[in-house]
Amino acid sequence: MNRQRGFSLIELMIASTISLMMIAALGAVMVSTRATHRTTQTLAMLQEDARYAFLALTRDVRMAGYTGGYQLDSAPTSWPPETTDIATPLHGLDDDNDTIDLSGRLRGDVLHIVRADTDHAFVLAAPCAPASFTLECQPSHYPQAEQTWIATSPYFTETFAVTSTDPSGGCATGSATTLTLVSDSTTACGFGSDTDTPRLYPLIAHSYFVGTNDEDEPALMVRQDGTDTEVVEGVSDLQILYGIDDDADNSVDRYVRADQVSSATDPAANWAQVLAIRVTLTLTPTNDLDGTLDDRIVSGTIAVRNRLIQP
Repeated sequence: MNRQRGFSLIELMIASTISLMMIAALGAVMVSTRATHRTTQTLAMLQEDARYAFLALTRDVRMAGYTGGYQLDSAPTSWPPETTDIATPLHGLDDDNDTIDLSGRLRGDVLHIVRADTDHAFVLAAPCAPASFTLECQPSHYPQAEQTWIATSPYFTETFAVTSTDPSGGCATGSATTLTLVSDSTTACGFGSDTDTPRLYPLIAHSYFVGTNDEDEPALMVRQDGTDTEVVEGVSDLQILYGIDDDADNSVDRYVRADQVSSATDPAANWAQVLAIRVTLTLTPTNDLDGTLDDRIVSGTIAVRNRLIQP
């Protein structure tokens, strides 16, 4: 008769122990893999956030002061200028050394940029009058009362405030093909009978700063016409240095803080010598559940291209 034998108790305990050790090891590998994936994903998001933030800043900084035509170079009579003053299209405030009165700001420096919104150009449908323009309608971004606009051509440029439009609802009213814009300036029409080269643009005035978004997270914000818009989440600090051209050779000689630009006898003239800005962003991981990631600091230099290409 054959005798049947199974595993002994000791053998079962050894097998169970080995199995448990293998399961624990596989679990640890899975947890480590998930943590590594989450970290990699968070770092990739930070990198993408930094890229997008610099993309937005670069477009504005490069076009600071761009009018679409004749360049304005007259300086304001007082300092600091209005944030819509295209004669001083780039200026900033330093977090540690300037008094910054900007609602919603959390921390960091502030950067003001003014330029023409050349994505939305309007052309004349008829020669302009001293205080009015007849424009060909566009499907959107038509003039509205109290907005600041710029009338420009290769030989003339002036900014003005829109007093009223006809139709009052803009080009979206009915089947209007032209729109009459009334300005607050009797000198804004400097084109004579020319209807080919003049263009009218909305004037963009952007203020960049670090604030908080709707989720109460730190974010790079931009203010336009009193409305704050989130550029990118996770930016917890903004620091800017300004590249000054001291000898008018179209190259940067030194980088200084905003208060060092403004502290001179003629700050408007000094700001006109800024040819580049050096931006440093501090990005804080907003989805770091483990709390193991440090802030990331990203820096880059942006040229004020509109000044560099001027004769």
